[in-house]
Amino acid sequence: MKRIFIVLALMMLLLPSESLFAQRNNRRSKAETHVVAEKVVNPTFNGGSIHDFALWVNSQVVTPRSFATSGVAKVVLVEFVVTEEGSVVDIRAVFGSNSELNDAAVKAVSKSPKWTPAEVDGKKTKVRMTVPVLFEGD
Repeated sequence: MKRIFIVLALMMLLLPSESLFAQRNNRRSKAETHVVAEKVVNPTFNGGSIHDFALWVNSQVVTPRSFATSGVAKVVLVEFVVTEEGSVVDIRAVFGSNSELNDAAVKAVSKSPKWTPAEVDGKKTKVRMTVPVLFEGD
């Protein structure tokens, strides 16, 4: 239960901002905000959100034996791209203090089944995402 809470708390920090698709020039009034995309649909994992994917990844990860008895919890942030076809590619650890844990986290994310890709104005598009992978030493 503690693991789920920690993963969900980390996910809240990593939620993509829907305001990324709006741009405002500081010299213009708010009425002159330019919208780049009318309709944005985030990618989904098995019909769910990035939160569901985080829970799935954390159930798939195999903790290296050298870390299993450390008594310390560690988090690795893994970045990846969901392609227009829904494949997960360009997987890499972007934050982590241990190469063994980084490799285990990347391996867990690489097991991902296909996603439903993101759409911008009805056109499928690739999206870069980040997910936390939690390791708890016993």
